[in-house]
Amino acid sequence: MKLFNFIKRQLKTDFSPEQTIRRLVDYMPEFYRTHRQFINCVEFLENREWELALDSLIELADETEHYFSEDFWLGLADSAEKMNLTDKANYCRKQIKRNAEDIKSKTPFGWTTIKFDDTHF
Repeated sequence: MKLFNFIKRQLKTDFSPEQTIRRLVDYMPEFYRTHRQFINCVEFLENREWELALDSLIELADETEHYFSEDFWLGLADSAEKMNLTDKANYCRKQIKRNAEDIKSKTPFGWTTIKFDDTHF
């Protein structure tokens, strides 16, 4: 019983926008780390500009047209909500629906799915 209490204490689910965005950056696939928007995001985090960091991650996904994980989009949506950016939170949730409709599977956290043609991902 004590083990489960220990686990419960360790699982924190109410992260700040900064913590969530930093987690997304930490688990970003290596492929994106030289992309301009990723570099911008890291710089904005260093300067404590959370909204611009969030915008950079959204733009990274938009520019590459890759399918980022549901956890990625949920993290961004949660961060946007906590910053009272309702439109951006809604946009992030739409991306989850886009993933479900287009690739019909879930991409694991820390991964992305790339579309090569209409039948190959």
